[in-house]
Amino acid sequence: MRATKLAPIAAAAIAAALVLTGCGGGTTTGQAVKSGGDTETVDPASLDTGTFPTTPRPPFTTVGDEFLGRSVEGQRMAEFVVLPPEVDPTLTESASMSTYVIKDGKSLGILLPGPTPQVAADNGMLVGFSTARSTPGKANDSSLVHAVLRFPDAAAATKAANAMHQSVLGYDFGNGLPAVGKVNALPQALASTSESGGVFSANAFTPHNEYVIYTYASAPVAQKNWAADVIAKAYELQAPMIEKFPATDPANYANLEIDVDGVLRYTLPTEGSQSTSSLAVYGSRGAAHSSTNALANLENFTRTGTTHQAVDATNVYLSETEEGSQQLRDAFLAEMKTENDMAEDAAPPNVPGAACLSAKTYSGTEYYCLVQFGKRLGELGGLDNLPELHQMAAAQYLILQAAED
Repeated sequence: MRATKLAPIAAAAIAAALVLTGCGGGTTTGQAVKSGGDTETVDPASLDTGTFPTTPRPPFTTVGDEFLGRSVEGQRMAEFVVLPPEVDPTLTESASMSTYVIKDGKSLGILLPGPTPQVAADNGMLVGFSTARSTPGKANDSSLVHAVLRFPDAAAATKAANAMHQSVLGYDFGNGLPAVGKVNALPQALASTSESGGVFSANAFTPHNEYVIYTYASAPVAQKNWAADVIAKAYELQAPMIEKFPATDPANYANLEIDVDGVLRYTLPTEGSQSTSSLAVYGSRGAAHSSTNALANLENFTRTGTTHQAVDATNVYLSETEEGSQQLRDAFLAEMKTENDMAEDAAPPNVPGAACLSAKTYSGTEYYCLVQFGKRLGELGGLDNLPELHQMAAAQYLILQAAED
């Protein structure tokens, strides 16, 4: 998928943390609709929308809960976290499992097994965001996991960095205890290293104001210097970036807005639970973390004047102009064809300007569809059920039409 937040439609389209239940199906009224600069007459009754909702949701308010507010804060932080290919352009392969909002210390378990998550929680970790990429290739490729973790203040961050470093040194990851390491270009980093099966890996915790910048790098043993270089480079780029983050007072987490600028309400809702990285609104950098080609995503947002990506059962992108939205659609289709080897497939019946692609995968046929109307672009995908995806696309089209009314 171009955007890894889209999940198979056979399951609920994104997994676990905030809950939102969809409405039933229906139709909207209207006559002339626009797509691709043309005016066409589309009878909503001619569209098969199944049981999917066809009208926008009511405006969202504040999150209303401190714990769920941590997810929103982590989503906001994503806009101020460096992208791995900015550290090294060869890091292009997505690692979606390690790219996520870290809503508290205990949620660090995806990145760091053993006692470290509890250590982070005991030291008051508030929230964080992690991003990861690897070089395309074999099992012994190079990889980078990079995260920013926020603590109550600078003293707590320094204490936490030391405690997490010690917890890693005392935990056997399967090849003996790690050794104390050193990053010459980043002497303040608390580093540990290990070697196994021809692979060299390093963990580094570097306190910076109220944050701990955590970076993990692995590479073939013959390229171990690369690991130190990317850890230092990641910090060099990250430190000034996170200083610009307008962090929220934890006492106000419950008052954070879910739908900044009113974009999320035009997505299709997920039935069931969701991940901490979904039910979200991202800017260009936040959206890039989970895209197939992170740097191209950044460039596409800038070139097309796209300002927002809203994430739920579908993604909706908001551009400053209709032309920009059309250009974004064309760029996404081209990317999926060239980088994901997808081919054109049947488009949703009677939905102007919509397009679908497909490709065979080890788990079935993967489908990807785009629906563009006015300044908004809907993105959706799934496995092995094109008729249902067509219904979703038709419903998304009517919702986007209503956004322009």
